[in-house]
Amino acid sequence: MKNKIASHNRSSYHFSFNQLIDIFASRAFIKYVLAIVVMIIAFFGIYFLKKEDNYEIKKSIVRTVLGNVYEMVSSIDHDLRSNKELAIQEKKKELKNLTMMAENYINFMDEQTGANSGRNSNKILETISSFKYTEDNYVFIIDNNSVMLAHPDSKLVGHRFANATDSDGNAFVTAMIDAALRDGEGYSTFKWSGPTGTGMKHETKLIYFKYLPKQRWIIASGINVNDIEVAVNNMKSIAIDNLRQRIREIKVTKTSAIFIFSSINTNNISTIIIHPNKRMELTNIAQIINPITKLTLYEELTSVADKPDGLEYKLDKPEDPDNYVYDTITWVRYYKPFDWYICVTVYKDDISVYDYERQSSSNRNYKFILRIALSLFVMSLEMWLFFSMSSKILNRTLELKAINERKTSFLSNVSHEIRTPLASVRGFAELIEESFDDRLLTHIDMSDKKVKRTVDIIRDNITIIISESKRLTSLVNDVLDITKMESGKMHWKKDKINVQKLLMHAISVTSPPDERKNDMKVEVNNDNIPETVGDYDRILQVVINLIGNALKFSTAGDITLQAGYCNESNQITISVSDEGVGIPKDKLDKVFEKLTQLNETHTAKPGGTGLGLYICKEIIEGHGGKILVESTQGKGSTFHFTLPVAKGYQDKLEN
Repeated sequence: MKNKIASHNRSSYHFSFNQLIDIFASRAFIKYVLAIVVMIIAFFGIYFLKKEDNYEIKKSIVRTVLGNVYEMVSSIDHDLRSNKELAIQEKKKELKNLTMMAENYINFMDEQTGANSGRNSNKILETISSFKYTEDNYVFIIDNNSVMLAHPDSKLVGHRFANATDSDGNAFVTAMIDAALRDGEGYSTFKWSGPTGTGMKHETKLIYFKYLPKQRWIIASGINVNDIEVAVNNMKSIAIDNLRQRIREIKVTKTSAIFIFSSINTNNISTIIIHPNKRMELTNIAQIINPITKLTLYEELTSVADKPDGLEYKLDKPEDPDNYVYDTITWVRYYKPFDWYICVTVYKDDISVYDYERQSSSNRNYKFILRIALSLFVMSLEMWLFFSMSSKILNRTLELKAINERKTSFLSNVSHEIRTPLASVRGFAELIEESFDDRLLTHIDMSDKKVKRTVDIIRDNITIIISESKRLTSLVNDVLDITKMESGKMHWKKDKINVQKLLMHAISVTSPPDERKNDMKVEVNNDNIPETVGDYDRILQVVINLIGNALKFSTAGDITLQAGYCNESNQITISVSDEGVGIPKDKLDKVFEKLTQLNETHTAKPGGTGLGLYICKEIIEGHGGKILVESTQGKGSTFHFTLPVAKGYQDKLEN
């Protein structure tokens, strides 16, 4: 036991150390450190070699600080755009997967009926209208004439969208249809508030669309991406707060000021975003007038943006207000992506040669340069760490991952330890049952009622021991499967699988009650279903689990196993349907989550462990397929899953 604990501790330490090494060895961090080190060396080199006069050195340092703040803003912009792009790419994957599942369903239904009859089309459109993962993630169908055929919002079905425009005046539906007919598939983003009179709120939509030539439909899935913009804006606000704190800690000189203001808008407002004086923030710099030139400060500063000499003008001082006799220099950098002007202002006498020589020369200069160098280094390091991961989040993440790793290891070890004695319990119980019937009963007088009752109790108890040991063994196996899948250690065999034989095998080992045996049906919609390659035992496990659920949650009615092949998607589809109690709508999105149980709140049947469907999902996705469920409460459920065709089978069919 001590060795195991020590092993876990070493594993946790090793994990944390590796994580920190990954962070500090990243390219972004190394670039920052190298840039600051070079900057510090340059500062000290300039100081000690004295190749320039001290006034120019200090001006160069001030401009360098401005450049460093500019890079901080650029880093914020880069991280925000990266996070936004990553979020959009994830949304695109979700939409494409959802559309592909809907497409597989359409092709499956067409294969089943043999033709795209009107009745079949109506059933497909009705089903597609309710085909979605979440409230905002849905599927719709539109025809070549821009008529909406299926949509979760019934108010939109039947509308013709040929003249529909987004808030920018673009005919986005017509453009989507043209792109679908031309390219076959693609993505579209537009701002949408619904047809006139529908009362829909303004939303930014991301759409994935695909043309189905057989049906002459454009099938698409859409999602509201406003939440991405909200999240990015929140991140930007947090980043600005962090940048504000860092800037206020920088002192180039004792009276220097670093501030940022926005470009002027249509209302003639230019907001000061960051300023050392908190009272100046959120004020309009376009209304601040230079009493000497009579120009606005906005006009003067923006006119010298990105110019090396900056702007020289007269200014007052906090200790001498309204006395505009002090010479100042302000350098300005314009950051176009944010439409920001980044400025640093210093009084000339703070960086003048006279002031420099007046202040105990060598020691004063050394402290000045060292303070600037350290400020730059600390600001760069803290800004980088903010966007990489705050220390609290990092430590908490590492701690949670280490705990999860220990939990997985613990479950695996305990499950292995339990499985061996559990197998012994089951084996001895079965041996006792056999010996009891074959050897003991022949010597017992069963005519005595008390003896017979005792014998029946013993038999029942032995049966319970065997039954419960089987159930516990199944649970232990499920836990071991999950730990392997979640740790990435599950290895799938590469068996050639005949789908029809697989389904018959599953029925033969399911052992339904005698009164339900005639309810089991197998329908193969295509006699030429190709083989698939995968782990036969695991795929069989999925089918058996789905049949078991169908038996558990239905007391009567057919349980139908269907299999078909879609040539267009080159996938095999297998489904298990029942006519049982069904699944409530609010549970459909969660049935494949770990530890989700369909318990007695909507059926009298036991809920089980909540692991079966989660394992099914992991197995199917591990084979490159997808699994989904359709259900109507009170009418039954259908679980579909897809599997890719064995490599090379398409060529075999064509030959």
